[in-house]
Amino acid sequence: MSASAIVTGIVSLLLGIVGLIMLPRAWSGYFTRRETRYRGRLRSHGELTYMWWPFGNATRRGLIRGFGPVAIAWCGAVIGFWVAELNGGQGPHPSHVAKLAAVLTVVWVFVGLGLVLTIMFFNWPKIIVPPPHRAEPGAVSEWRTKRGNKPNGR
Repeated sequence: MSASAIVTGIVSLLLGIVGLIMLPRAWSGYFTRRETRYRGRLRSHGELTYMWWPFGNATRRGLIRGFGPVAIAWCGAVIGFWVAELNGGQGPHPSHVAKLAAVLTVVWVFVGLGLVLTIMFFNWPKIIVPPPHRAEPGAVSEWRTKRGNKPNGR
């Protein structure tokens, strides 16, 4: 195992632990409380956390709603990384356990990504959306509402 793999694994593990620590706070609505003043306006922790997000406010709110699956998918990826790395062996061919861990990690990450996208765009499934966000519309619903409110231009 190389030094870069160890450093990558440790940094990823620390980020996963921070995500798991933040998960109960995110579930209780921490990212939506407007408590911090930034550039003269009260901003929520979610707005400040994802202020770099370039795809608009509707999808930013969706990403805040989808923090739970992101954190869990990240932790699953870190576990899969460590299992594959520790069982990879020293030869040119990885072991069967390492191959299985890699496949399961890829599947786990794609399931997590799919859940984040459905939460972001449709705010569904409600059971994994944090309770303070369950009444919010998804990004697609917001876009359709904004589009319906525009005048025809005739």
